[in-house]
Amino acid sequence: MQVRHVTSDEDYGAFGNLVTQYVKWCTNRFSDRPGFVDGIFSIQSLATELGELPLKYTPPAGRAFLARKEDSVCGCVAYRRLETNVCEMKRLFVVGSAHGQGTGRQLCAAAITQARADGFSHMRLDTLRLFTESIRLYRSLGFLEREPYLDYPPEILAEVLFMELRL
Repeated sequence: MQVRHVTSDEDYGAFGNLVTQYVKWCTNRFSDRPGFVDGIFSIQSLATELGELPLKYTPPAGRAFLARKEDSVCGCVAYRRLETNVCEMKRLFVVGSAHGQGTGRQLCAAAITQARADGFSHMRLDTLRLFTESIRLYRSLGFLEREPYLDYPPEILAEVLFMELRL
């Protein structure tokens, strides 16, 4: 397994493809709640983000990472600047064939290490309370629950857990 920075147009294309796979995975996971996933991603302006990946995730605005196993991309994560010393982890996703192999942990560790090196003092994230596996991973990395730092509609806010790590 190799985790590296996203640097080329090809890398950003692979990153965008993984984010699209993530949205499909979420839609399938929550198929019993029509419109729920679309509602969350529209609030996050995902369509705009996908069209501007290099603007969002290139220093100094942020960074993106890909995990590769052999010749295939199997995971991604990114972070973006929120405030002078605060960044936000975004878009952690690992394809099914790489689950249970520490891919998510390696991606998070790379993002945390780089964010620290980039001078950030805190890393925040938000995740759905239903993503218990992700929450376990984040807690094991030292993330703690915190008050909301983003403005979501009340019906979605109840479903979201906000976390923060002191870097």
